[in-house]
Amino acid sequence: MPRYRLELSPGQEETLLRHCADARYVWNLCVEQESWWLNRRWGAVKIPKAGWVRFRWSRVVPGNAKSFRVTRDRAGRWHVAFTAIPVPIDGPGTGEVVGIDRGIAVSAALSTGEMLGVPGLAATETVRLLCL
Repeated sequence: MPRYRLELSPGQEETLLRHCADARYVWNLCVEQESWWLNRRWGAVKIPKAGWVRFRWSRVVPGNAKSFRVTRDRAGRWHVAFTAIPVPIDGPGTGEVVGIDRGIAVSAALSTGEMLGVPGLAATETVRLLCL
């Protein structure tokens, strides 16, 4: 989730500090972009009780952004991060079902006939484990 640096006035920063005193993050706020700036380098988000706050377009904001959160780092800089549901990615494989049987002599036996084993500990690891 990409972050964008906020440009706050002193009054807006004081308001956000009060927000953060009550909760660590400001969640699920209405996201809007200011249209009258007509600039590709700056955008704005409307934060309740703080008003419109500018942020720098350092990368593309996801088109399906549903909400955002405002955070403050250790250096005292404020950032806004937009949340969006990522596009699902198909998993690997052919869709074929394989049964697994876990055992003692063989770690896992697959229904395809493949036997899987977990490697044991090395001698030095065994000594170290027994000394604990």
